Amino acid sequence: MDSPERPHVVVFVLDDMRYDDMAWMPHVQALLVDRGVLFTSNYSSHPLCAPARASLLTGQYPHHTGVIENAPPHNIEAFDDTSTLGTWLAVAGYATGFVGKYMNGYERPPFGATYVPPGWEAWRVPYTDVYNYLDQQLSIDGRPTNKTGIYSTTLYGNYAAAFLTERLENPRPLYLQINFVAPHGGPPKDPSDPPQLPRLATPHVQPKYRGTYTGPTLPQNPAYNESVIADKPALGDRPPISSTVAGHIRRSMQQRRDSLLAVDDQIRRLIDLIEAHGHGDNTLFVFVSDNGYLQGEHRLTHGKRSHYQPASHVPLVVRGPGFQPGTACHRLTGVHDVAPTVVAATEATPRQGHRIDGRPLRDVIAADDGGRAILLEIGDGRGGYVIRGVVSAEQWKYIEIAGGYTELYNLVEDPHELVNRARRPANYPRKRAELTALLAQLTTS
Repeated sequence: MDSPERPHVVVFVLDDMRYDDMAWMPHVQALLVDRGVLFTSNYSSHPLCAPARASLLTGQYPHHTGVIENAPPHNIEAFDDTSTLGTWLAVAGYATGFVGKYMNGYERPPFGATYVPPGWEAWRVPYTDVYNYLDQQLSIDGRPTNKTGIYSTTLYGNYAAAFLTERLENPRPLYLQINFVAPHGGPPKDPSDPPQLPRLATPHVQPKYRGTYTGPTLPQNPAYNESVIADKPALGDRPPISSTVAGHIRRSMQQRRDSLLAVDDQIRRLIDLIEAHGHGDNTLFVFVSDNGYLQGEHRLTHGKRSHYQPASHVPLVVRGPGFQPGTACHRLTGVHDVAPTVVAATEATPRQGHRIDGRPLRDVIAADDGGRAILLEIGDGRGGYVIRGVVSAEQWKYIEIAGGYTELYNLVEDPHELVNRARRPANYPRKRAELTALLAQLTTS
């Protein structure tokens, strides 16, 4: 069971990171994108923290995990933590470690500082003040510990490095998941925080990284401050983004991407450590975000509970055995594909009866079946869904929104979702019927 042929696995999870943010992380580009496979059409089936994280750990769509909200009772309280990557890999003989943000609701009884979910050998997880970058209360293997004055990105890097250093000389293979908080917003407040956006709209940036991002400070796509949104009636009568609000978005983007440079350095540090121990070629690295973030697209100044591309289309890169360096896969993939990918690489076995909705990413790359569709679903806060939709293998996106609204986009011709073809029903009856049936199939199976 402890064969050295089985790879180590290290999973880097980002929080609220957009797909286009990845271009501004030079170490991620050099060490992961250039040496792995970039999945260009990857989606978060429920672009929200807890639902996406439950899907990542189980390989299931949110309607199967039961986690469709950040708030109780449909957050961690609905999650079956006895059948996850942690438990499967522990049974398979892996040394398992979890560092960083776990799942929304972990701070509430019966969870909290003394609770360690099954399967995790090393547990370094904040249970209160999760988004406070300089003051965290953590569960250290079930013992409450306060860490003040250490930037959380660095702190998580320290914990991850200690786990790797201790275990890389051991014949047991390891699984380490590092869930960084960045670029999610959080205190302490910075002097340049935008005053009119939500309190948690921007992350606190470590002083040495402030102002280090030098790229565009507004989204460089035509959906930003979209000129005509009448074809999207679910958005209501939103005014164009004013110059004042645009200034707030600029400061938000600056701080978000500054914070990602700190993560970028920690990722380089950990990969360098693994390579220094001689395990670079036998480690499966996964880089992914739970969801994206809107920054003015379609006049939406912030947020993530949305089907639009900036919120639902998220980064995914895999480097390691069986993944050809420097290549890209354009087939549809999802956050829920991470778990089956790890299972396939490690020879672990999900618990009997555990449903897997995702696919191993090597199978997605090799498939000659034309690809598959991806389900999108967003909870309404009451145990139901405010949005459900599907992205087809041919890159058509069909969305049903509470209130009787529908949206239809051809992402090949219209990647920024500027023209809602559902407003032209006479032109697309066959396509709408096809996608409606596909959505029904995915939500009932």
